[in-house]
Amino acid sequence: MNASCTTHLSKAGLILAAAFLCLCVPSIAQVMTAPEPPKVEIVQKLEGQVPMDLTFVDESGDVVALKDLTQGKPTVLALVYYECPMLCGEIMQGMLKAFNDLEFTIGEEYQVITVSFNPDENHELAALKKKNMLEHYKVSAGASGWHFLTTKDENNVRALADAVGFQYQYLPSVDQYAHASGIMVLTPAGKVSRYFYGIEYPARDLRFGLIDAADGKIGSLADEILLLCYRYDPASGSYGFVVMSAIRIGGLVTVAFLGLLVGGYLFKEFRERRRATPTRIAPSS
Repeated sequence: MNASCTTHLSKAGLILAAAFLCLCVPSIAQVMTAPEPPKVEIVQKLEGQVPMDLTFVDESGDVVALKDLTQGKPTVLALVYYECPMLCGEIMQGMLKAFNDLEFTIGEEYQVITVSFNPDENHELAALKKKNMLEHYKVSAGASGWHFLTTKDENNVRALADAVGFQYQYLPSVDQYAHASGIMVLTPAGKVSRYFYGIEYPARDLRFGLIDAADGKIGSLADEILLLCYRYDPASGSYGFVVMSAIRIGGLVTVAFLGLLVGGYLFKEFRERRRATPTRIAPSS
């Protein structure tokens, strides 16, 4: 191969390399300059008061205030949007599974409020979502206690989200919302009592959370005893077994059991001695 051909090949290679760089550099630059996804999380506000006078539109199209929906019962609160392509559906499926596993019944021991933070959604969509969820709930009685709300007033839903520390942000580039994942349990007065994170909510933890929020007004004596052995961990949003509490309770039960045994034994001894003691007959005059 002569020098002229070599020179032409070298030039062609340089041209191809330059063209490749022209194509790749913008893509690389775009990746390097792409904005980071927004940081959305749940900032705990335990014992914080939810503004219960906030009004929303329920699945029937009626304007309702939050204070009228709790009905003196502990309440599970979830902030979602009904046309969410993925995460919200997972949250609501996790809720449904927990509710079906609970011995409590929606509308009897507790209430559920699901609120859409998308102002473009309406009560017809809420009604459809409610219908779909209740079709898979264990009893039909839950219909009166599970409320699906919407609002056109973004200030209202933002006030509710801020009160419970729930963060969300609209992303115009994808026409979706970035948002946190979790549910909250409110007291009958509307104070934040418990948080449960993620998309799965163990029925045991949710049961304990509802009992705590109700200040022991629901549940059984066995639940109250169990709660002495379990403690809510705000960092993990779950209930953990407390070894020392269990040991103390076990010790008290053991002492009480031994006390009953000893008492029973002493009582038996006393009765046998009374039977063995001869009856004295008073002498006649």
